[in-house]
Amino acid sequence: MTVKQDFQVSICKLQFRLTMLRLIYMIRKIFSLACFGIGVFMYSGANAIEYTAIDNAPIEKLIKACEAGDGDICRRVARAYFYGNNVKIDFKNAVLYHQKACDLDVGGSCNNLGYSYQEGLGVDVDMEKSCYAYLKGCNLNNNLACINLANLYRDDDYGIPRNKDKAALLYAKALKISEEKCADDDTEGCRGLAILYNYGRGVKQSDEKAFEYALKTCNLNERRGCGMVGYSYQTGRGVEADLKQAVFYFDKACSLKNLNSCFSAGQIYFLGGKGVKKAEKIANDYFSKACDLNNANGCLYLGNNYKTGTGFRVDHRQSAYFYSKACDLKSDLGCYNLAKAYRDGQGIKEDRKKAYDMFQSLCDKGMGKSCNRVGKMIEFGLIEVNDLRYLDFAAQAYAKGCDLGSKRSCDSLERLKNNISLK
Repeated sequence: MTVKQDFQVSICKLQFRLTMLRLIYMIRKIFSLACFGIGVFMYSGANAIEYTAIDNAPIEKLIKACEAGDGDICRRVARAYFYGNNVKIDFKNAVLYHQKACDLDVGGSCNNLGYSYQEGLGVDVDMEKSCYAYLKGCNLNNNLACINLANLYRDDDYGIPRNKDKAALLYAKALKISEEKCADDDTEGCRGLAILYNYGRGVKQSDEKAFEYALKTCNLNERRGCGMVGYSYQTGRGVEADLKQAVFYFDKACSLKNLNSCFSAGQIYFLGGKGVKKAEKIANDYFSKACDLNNANGCLYLGNNYKTGTGFRVDHRQSAYFYSKACDLKSDLGCYNLAKAYRDGQGIKEDRKKAYDMFQSLCDKGMGKSCNRVGKMIEFGLIEVNDLRYLDFAAQAYAKGCDLGSKRSCDSLERLKNNISLK
């Protein structure tokens, strides 16, 4: 590490405030997130290294080449584990090989390493390591790493104190690198420009410019670029709204294994709209592809649709299976619905203690309607409480849910109070 880098990292460490860290979920709720990166932050994908026959080689051979010191191959191995290219999706291994590639000065992998530490993908959230990885990636002229580090200084959302001057310098550097790369048809550069124009970071915000560069990125067969274009057509940002075109580009992105775009295509068919007829079976096909790629919402929708018989025959076992997978992927609604299945023994072996614990955990995380479920399980004896004050405990759960905005919790609390007063 150079003296300059060491100094910069030291500053980053000094500014880091551990007490401000918030819990960040592995996969966030989608809709607007589907296309312009996850939030404002970006994971490098196909970008600077194109898919070639090398990517289809046995993973063991790729790992051997990586261990021999080939940074490009290490990044390909990491990408294979992250997206499930010929191997099972494994975020921990993705982090491991991005670390190896970053150590070998592959800037894109440094960016991805920073993103993984920021979002807790395969590792615990560690903003100090995230900051260092982004810094190294930016110093290696990775435009997305510069943008991600700039976002940390700009937003003050992850424990890094706001510093607009540093953010501006980093955005300016990212813009210069992006323009140079995109001129050479580098997808990472073009996607960086789409992001910068979309959010107005370091440039004047322009939906039209964002669309222009997203389309160029997509034409270079980069999955998120196609997702961006689909989102633009879906929302009418930078181009006239057109659901048919949105589906076309979401489908292309989905075929390139962009999990969020698979879900977005499914949603359009699920709801229907101008130019796209509602088609539940087609929607479920896309939700299945999304779920296979570890998109929590895709799994959640499959769980719902198997439960209600929407596009499928009713199958409570399948419903519980997909709720379980959604829950494993950090979907609160997936966990909530799985808890109901455990409580009722619907599609899964009844386990009221497990259901209660899951409802309580979700209540503690701020889901008001789950607090209502906790209260009802206590009040109506669905969970054993060896305490004469059990109604007080139920009332406390209802009150918490009510404070969190759950009308049903408020109603339950009022009903319980009335019942007690009648007695």
